[in-house]
Amino acid sequence: MQLPAPAASPPAKPAAAPRTVRRAGGVAYAAEAAASSSRLPMDERATRAFLRSAAVSARVEADASRLAMVRAQDPALRGHAEELSRYRAEADLELLRLLHDRGMAPPMLETGQRKALNRLAKLEGAKFDRAYMELVSVRQQQAEVQQYQRAVQSIADPAVKAWAERQLPALREQQAAALRLGGKGTVAQPTPVRVSRAMASRAGTRSRS
Repeated sequence: MQLPAPAASPPAKPAAAPRTVRRAGGVAYAAEAAASSSRLPMDERATRAFLRSAAVSARVEADASRLAMVRAQDPALRGHAEELSRYRAEADLELLRLLHDRGMAPPMLETGQRKALNRLAKLEGAKFDRAYMELVSVRQQQAEVQQYQRAVQSIADPAVKAWAERQLPALREQQAAALRLGGKGTVAQPTPVRVSRAMASRAGTRSRS
């Protein structure tokens, strides 16, 4: 006796495409970075705070000095800007490597810092010179020297500590050069722009904690 043919099995359903979960990139990244940072040892958090602050200060100084090299009215100020730019071109390469070794992207400027640079780019003549000196003033550079000194004393990471220590002679010379410029009376004695060093102040506080 002939058996009936087996019934055809129903066609297999196509596999469901994986769902794409869309997240706000900046918000998600910031939240994940904050959560990850909170799990780090205190020494590492202090090291990262110093590197972030140093990178922001370096970018403000480098961007302002590039403008001053072509827009400053005072020749001595243009020379100072050239020296700062040369120094930053070398020192910042190693700073970026230290950030990269920790999986850290170069930090973004704060709103006040971006506004200060945008305003600087629109100025000319003596007004430009005064605004530039506010960004790289003696007091600003003194704060930077103190920040690096604290890093040398308190940071445990040997590579970061050694890098900070190597920068101190150049930073002290830049501070002295800014003091000489102010003493000549070629530009008005600047008042400090605290917003451009706000992160440096916060990092110094963290490194002492």
